[in-house]
Amino acid sequence: MEKRLKRIAMTLIGGIALMVAGCGGLNQEVLNTEIAGIRAEMLGGDAALAQRIDAGDARVGQLEERVDVLGVMSGRVENLDQELQSTRREFNTDIQELQNAVRFNSPVHFDYDSDSIRVGDRELLDRFANIVGTYYPIATVTIEGFTDPAGDAEYNRALGERRANVVKQYLLAQGLVEQRVRVVSYGEAPDRQITPGAWGDAGLANRRVALVIDYSGTATGTTAGQSGSTRQ
Repeated sequence: MEKRLKRIAMTLIGGIALMVAGCGGLNQEVLNTEIAGIRAEMLGGDAALAQRIDAGDARVGQLEERVDVLGVMSGRVENLDQELQSTRREFNTDIQELQNAVRFNSPVHFDYDSDSIRVGDRELLDRFANIVGTYYPIATVTIEGFTDPAGDAEYNRALGERRANVVKQYLLAQGLVEQRVRVVSYGEAPDRQITPGAWGDAGLANRRVALVIDYSGTATGTTAGQSGSTRQ
């Protein structure tokens, strides 16, 4: 484009020069001044056009980058959806997609009065850690501890926290960042029991942890628990 404009400018200048050559009365200095002015005007237009072309190229490049980013994001969303569906099926996990959060009502259960992770539950926790690390690396993970209603509420709050902390340490060993993981205990909270009032062998569903991925905020640390004296 630049070369084309220059050719046009030179053609115009040459034409003017030929026209003036036939007019012997025109001062050569005036002619040179006019030709110089036309040349400067053409070159100025050439530079402005080149700037507009460069700006257009840059804008196209930005749009192409955005398209690439959107394509990658779309692929990640699709992969995450497949991962969540697979987790639901393989581990019989109730996964709730909330506003700015994902809750895993996980079947990670505990034996009576125990805060030890059962061997069979580790695979689910491994899957959870992989999902967080891959798709939610800067999200806050809250581990909620629960108990069945046997014993007193104070002891159960402490036991629920111990269970949540054991799961936290396990997830940290799988690569989660401590500053982004917190625990909270709901103990025997009646409105959070899976099988209301059930304890002992019948209360396994109540002795659990729930895992919440909150991707709208940051971790605030670990909540303090209370100790007690009654078994659950």
